[in-house]
Amino acid sequence: MPQLAGNTRFALSLAEKRPFFFEPADLLRTPTDALYTRRFTQPRGGLRATWRGPEWAGTAFAIRDRGQGLVLLPGAFGTGVAQQPASDSVMLRGRSDTGALACGGIVSARRYEQGRGDNTVLGPDVSWQISEQWRMRGQWLHARSTALPDMNGQLMRGAAVDGDRVRLRAVRQTGVGETAFGIDDISTGFRHDSGFVNQAGVRRLEAFHSVGWRGLGPFNEFFLNVDAYQVRDRVSGAVVQEVIRPGLYSNGAQNLDWWLNLFAHSRLRTSAAAPLLNERYVSSGLVMTPATWFPLVEISVDLGRLADTAAGAPVAGVPQGEVRPGGRFDFSAKLRLLPALELEPRFNQAWLRHDGGLTCRETAQQWLAVWHFNARHHLRAILQRSVLDRRAERTVAAARALARTESLTYAWRQSAGTRLYVGATRSRQGRGPTTGSTEAFIKLELDADDLRAFLSS
Repeated sequence: MPQLAGNTRFALSLAEKRPFFFEPADLLRTPTDALYTRRFTQPRGGLRATWRGPEWAGTAFAIRDRGQGLVLLPGAFGTGVAQQPASDSVMLRGRSDTGALACGGIVSARRYEQGRGDNTVLGPDVSWQISEQWRMRGQWLHARSTALPDMNGQLMRGAAVDGDRVRLRAVRQTGVGETAFGIDDISTGFRHDSGFVNQAGVRRLEAFHSVGWRGLGPFNEFFLNVDAYQVRDRVSGAVVQEVIRPGLYSNGAQNLDWWLNLFAHSRLRTSAAAPLLNERYVSSGLVMTPATWFPLVEISVDLGRLADTAAGAPVAGVPQGEVRPGGRFDFSAKLRLLPALELEPRFNQAWLRHDGGLTCRETAQQWLAVWHFNARHHLRAILQRSVLDRRAERTVAAARALARTESLTYAWRQSAGTRLYVGATRSRQGRGPTTGSTEAFIKLELDADDLRAFLSS
């Protein structure tokens, strides 16, 4: 799904939709986004193996990627980028679940073509059900990078740079509420080219508390909550972001979830030398099932005074930002108009106003359709379009961007572990003269038991 990225200094995480990586997604989950397969831009080919037992499970990938995307260079106040060369990568993930204690670990190694260096990340993670109410999750990762950016935004081999990330979170859940505390400490040298890390050199402290009631009026559950977090630059000690957010949450009939949050204290800055921007806005949304043929609708909206990170006079070459009237709107749904047809429309829009007029508007749309021929065969089509329009100002250049993606995938399923995918994707960027790429793929998954049965028949 295309995301709204025109008013943020940080890279955004995208959901994985490619069948080769989508299975087994559950094994890739860790307390951090330590394995993020969208970092593989244009795979030439790959191998994947997955094993599951009563107590142990694991998966491994070997990927040869053409590159041509971007390598994220995380910083405290924004995400830089470098051109992504072709690369060979190996990722290993193992997990053991023995009741109250679950342990795991990852190893990820990526080597770039023409001796441009490499990026290696490894470390353990743990999930511990301390008691019926308390649970703790944690992960430690160590990274070493020798593929370093030069002055032209290209990766070149250099002296190794090391960094660490430590993530800990404790949660207490009861029948009437939840309390959580967490810390995410990321050193300046930490970089993960096969994971998702858009910010480094920061320490984030977070806390959450809620208290609730059951059977309150028309609601099954009703909660009052407060969420707070602070992010500081580990070098200067400056506050990068600070939020205290009180809110309401409730659920009810027809799978209703509804929330209302007040961002009365929401501050951020674009650089260590820039002033803090004070946002003030309200955020609300709902999720529900309107009908059997309309199993899901999700709507959210933010309205108020929001930070425009591209505006304002530059400080040390970085715009210091301004707070302006604006909003964000998100809509998604799932429809089953025919027994064989599934539709999933999505629409996202963000806008900012200045001097009485619209200064920035960004829109993203997606249509996903799946036709089920029968229980074993289906055809999936995806159409995506994103548009950014920004008006020129004294310190901000005009910007116009357009991106489109179309994909078609046929899937055949013999069993839970044996599947075949055949498809193609076309992407285009720009208005008028465009640039783009086309990719075709074939993916075959074989279950070991199915293969043995076939060979013995």
